[in-house]
Amino acid sequence: MNLHNSILEISCVNSSNFPDNTLPEYVLCGRSNVGKSSLINALLNRKKLAYTSSTPGKTRIINFYNIDEKLRLVDLPGYGYAKTDKKERYSWQDMMNDYFSNRENISGFLQLVDSRHEPQSLDMTMARYIKSYMENCYENNLSIPKWVIILTKADKIKKSEIEMRIKQTHDILNIGNYANIVLFSSVKKIGIEDLWENITN
Repeated sequence: MNLHNSILEISCVNSSNFPDNTLPEYVLCGRSNVGKSSLINALLNRKKLAYTSSTPGKTRIINFYNIDEKLRLVDLPGYGYAKTDKKERYSWQDMMNDYFSNRENISGFLQLVDSRHEPQSLDMTMARYIKSYMENCYENNLSIPKWVIILTKADKIKKSEIEMRIKQTHDILNIGNYANIVLFSSVKKIGIEDLWENITN
């Protein structure tokens, strides 16, 4: 797979503009400002393919990144930004429902969690949704997507805290054998190979 042949294929707000569903899609989900754009740039070895912002809640569209016509990374809007009003939060929910109900080619969930803090209530809600989605696939004899929990900003935690943070995430999100956990830092380039191995194998 040629990572240099990666493009932002399209940005959408609803399914009427989604690209075809012939490529496997790996869905990036996480709280606002957890580092999704930085992760995309690090994974694809690009500096500005995905727009990064210090302002939480900046991305309010669904971005489809096409990687060498082999797979897509789908960047969902970050959840839980406190300054968004109710109308915007409902709009976010509608967008998520629209995406998940119109894509049969979801091959994996990449859930980003800030390694510096224990998972928050919305992280737990997202984890329950992903488990439910996977169980529904199993019950209907469909291909079960992968689930990788990515602990971002790992360069900002002490080495002595790593095992504790991994166990804390495992227990709070109650992932059992559903998911793998990967430590990641876009600054120190930690976890890039590990994450690609989880995606491609």
